[in-house]
Amino acid sequence: MDKKTVGKFLRELRKEKNLTQAAFAEKFSAFCGIEASGGFSCAAISKWERGESLPNIQNLIDIAKFYEITVDEILEGCHYAPIDYNQLYLGEYYRKAKNRSGPFDFVQTTGGLLADLIEIQIYAENRYRTLLPELGHNAISRIDEEEFDFLCISFFKQYSVIENGEQKIKPFTSDALKNIKLDVKKITNSLSACSDEELLFEINRRYCVCNCMPMEGTAVNMRFANNGYDPIEYVALFHSQQAYYKFVDSLLPWDKDVLLAEALRYTEYLKDIYEEEITLYYGEDDVKGFIKMLIECGATINHTIRYTIQRETINIAEELARLYAMFYAPTVVYDTAKKQFAELDYYPTPDTPVATPSLKKEYEDLEQRLLDGENELEYQYTILRGKSIYEITYQEYLQGRDEKLTHELYENLQVLDINRIKSEYFVESEVIK
Repeated sequence: MDKKTVGKFLRELRKEKNLTQAAFAEKFSAFCGIEASGGFSCAAISKWERGESLPNIQNLIDIAKFYEITVDEILEGCHYAPIDYNQLYLGEYYRKAKNRSGPFDFVQTTGGLLADLIEIQIYAENRYRTLLPELGHNAISRIDEEEFDFLCISFFKQYSVIENGEQKIKPFTSDALKNIKLDVKKITNSLSACSDEELLFEINRRYCVCNCMPMEGTAVNMRFANNGYDPIEYVALFHSQQAYYKFVDSLLPWDKDVLLAEALRYTEYLKDIYEEEITLYYGEDDVKGFIKMLIECGATINHTIRYTIQRETINIAEELARLYAMFYAPTVVYDTAKKQFAELDYYPTPDTPVATPSLKKEYEDLEQRLLDGENELEYQYTILRGKSIYEITYQEYLQGRDEKLTHELYENLQVLDINRIKSEYFVESEVIK
């Protein structure tokens, strides 16, 4: 709150009413029920308007009522005009989408519209990151706080939070947002000497906004999982390299590091689906190109989120039972017409796991081993250690970044195959269970 700003606005308010200081002093005194002889003096009014002093709290409330405005407007030194943030953020996009006429126009404009949507997403993320520290430090204006509320409730719509050791996605409600904002201020007070980046990191460990287009997940899915068979919007975006590059470049630094490690895990899984089920070529050059772009956008190899090899001995019969229940077991439904339960063949849905060709092969191999008399098998797999920022501190994240090793990977990328890239740059240690 700046005295000069408040004083200047009080003077503007008086002049809008065509009142002299003396006339205002008289009318305002009467408004407050004070006799003229004991009311506000011209000298007091003059000090307010010159910014030498401020009206007390009760006087501020009465001045706001007199001019039919809010106390916040007086303290901020400007009139409040409601902003339609939905129109501000998405109005032009909706206008363009509505004006498309026919299938040909739809195809021709899809790439541009999705690029526009990416620009909106980037802007919204950046505004959120800018406003979050201001909110935490109680240095946010009312207008900016309304924008922050819009971004949470109407744009992102949901957030992830850790509860009882598990990550859960919850919808933003007015009550939830109120509690989160209070918690953000508590976190900020406990980290008074930290940078805005560290504050953002620590807040994101507790409350991470996400919407129907989560940033880092979309970066992989649009580049790989959706390329070739999902809606045309994703294919168009893949070909719009400039928009896609800007999208990945806008990710938070730690999300880029996670994405660099996740890219290999995603591609191992998707390779089976693409080449064997969709007959779409899935070359290593695609994966290398993605890794190259991530590094160019600032991603680094981070030792806190590198792969760990784990070995354990499994019971073959138990593993077969687990895989069968997950991928092959029939679905039991209730037939209301016959009033009895019935079994349907397993059919994967978007909410159920898919038995990839490699998993099917593994299942058949385990069956044969069991028939051959084997009961146990040493099993090796890789996991990402500390793959979420929820599991590490800001200092661990910084210390884990290895720019030298990242530069070495970038220089050798074209001469290495994917297996060597993974084993030499992303596998950290081996744990025997």
